[in-house]
Amino acid sequence: MRCSGPHAPSRWSPRSIFDQSHNTGCTARTIPEAKDRKVLELLRHAPRPFILYVTKRSDAKRWIRLLRSEGYARIDCFHGETAHADRLRIIAQWSEGRLDGIVATSAFGVGIDKRDVRTVIHAAVPETLDRFYQEVGRGGRDGCPSASFLIYSREDQETANKIASPSLISDDLAFERWSTMYGHSAPLDTIGQLLEVDLAVVPPRLRRQSDYNQSWNMRTLIMMARAGMLKLESQPPSRIAQQEEESESAFELRSDEHWSEYFQRTVVGMSEFGHLSRERFEALIGEERQRSFDAATENRALLDKLLSGSTEVSLLLDHLYRSNAPGRSVIVSRACGGCPTHRREGTANTDYPAPPAYGIEQVGQFDLSLFSGRFPQLDLNEPIILPVEDPVDDAVLFGLLRDFVAMFGVREIAISALFRQRNPALSLLHKQSEDHVLLMQTLEEEMLRPSSYELPRVTLWTDEIGTPLPKHLFIMKRPLHVIIASASTPDSWNFARRIGDIGTNVLAVDQFSLGARL
Repeated sequence: MRCSGPHAPSRWSPRSIFDQSHNTGCTARTIPEAKDRKVLELLRHAPRPFILYVTKRSDAKRWIRLLRSEGYARIDCFHGETAHADRLRIIAQWSEGRLDGIVATSAFGVGIDKRDVRTVIHAAVPETLDRFYQEVGRGGRDGCPSASFLIYSREDQETANKIASPSLISDDLAFERWSTMYGHSAPLDTIGQLLEVDLAVVPPRLRRQSDYNQSWNMRTLIMMARAGMLKLESQPPSRIAQQEEESESAFELRSDEHWSEYFQRTVVGMSEFGHLSRERFEALIGEERQRSFDAATENRALLDKLLSGSTEVSLLLDHLYRSNAPGRSVIVSRACGGCPTHRREGTANTDYPAPPAYGIEQVGQFDLSLFSGRFPQLDLNEPIILPVEDPVDDAVLFGLLRDFVAMFGVREIAISALFRQRNPALSLLHKQSEDHVLLMQTLEEEMLRPSSYELPRVTLWTDEIGTPLPKHLFIMKRPLHVIIASASTPDSWNFARRIGDIGTNVLAVDQFSLGARL
């Protein structure tokens, strides 16, 4: 059956199969031994590559041992305790097609876009409907059909119910953690309303810093934010660029250390002036705790309906994802190709409206002080021309784009389709940005669908040697717009001269490279 809820018309919805061993209509609870046999039988016939999802790390380790004993060689295991080096190796092998399958917990998948996953198997009950839908969505991202299977035992369902209960910090320890963080915070304004908080500080009753301690400090701040006591703010980190003689591995190591130190701190804006009153603090946190429990109870109820087959899956997903909150509305389009409910009723509704697509409503402010400080002679209110001499070297161009993204906050790049095809490494360029966000569009696509997002932008006009720049590039509204063009490109208003000779708002390559490494 196929049932997808919020529908993405650009790709097939994964086809989901629920175990029906006992003719319950949608799902069936089986004993653990029978479940293992069913999963093994399924893997003998399931299309590859596959992901086998479990909930506990111990289950992931058990399944990888079992599958290897059954002769599966091109597989690996990924869970919360997987070492960093092993994670990088597994992700690389998985992305390059050198693995047929992954045994994983929910730690695997986020940020990993493998488009040709053919089968997703759940040998456990996900603790939430959201997790199930997200993990099923790993399959079929290339637009081709994929299959989803959920096979579970009563023990799995009990485990899911335990995990689904929110882990909430007690009132007294939450106050103790906040008091410690506040006592070690640094004010960022004159009235002490904006604070930089060190997440590594340890409350008096604990002995040493750990990832566990840092995680609970962050959870405390999130709960306070939800209770309206503070707002989680951000402070842009200092940017670093790869040095000329620095190897790729050395730069990645230095970058990891830089980001690790950055994420150890966060900025909060205080909204509740009674935050140091234990009575007031515990009253607000208590209200938020009750809301969290109510939300968890509702989520468990949706998951129970999924497992029972009593409600069409798209209805459950509609209930889960639809939001009418002001400024945060989410409109979904229900789509079902034959779920257990429809099969039982002998009906199917394959007609669905395309979901409405809304653009980005609001773009935040960008800090361009570093760029303007390094190049004070340039006017950011006008396009900046960066001419490159012929013949143009793709490696040089890619290096320029990388520095613009990593150092100067560029979040939009327009390039030719030919340049994009020649440089597959562009697909990883977003990782150089501080928030891993980068919009990329070809100039050919832009002719059909012009971009209007007011983001710092670089336009690469180097594959059109001898062709003037389109005039619309000069009237785009952008906080920063740099046009990299061949030095032989004619001036769009005076074909008798080159664009690099116009003399105003021109940035030389050598000058930019020096400014990016000061």
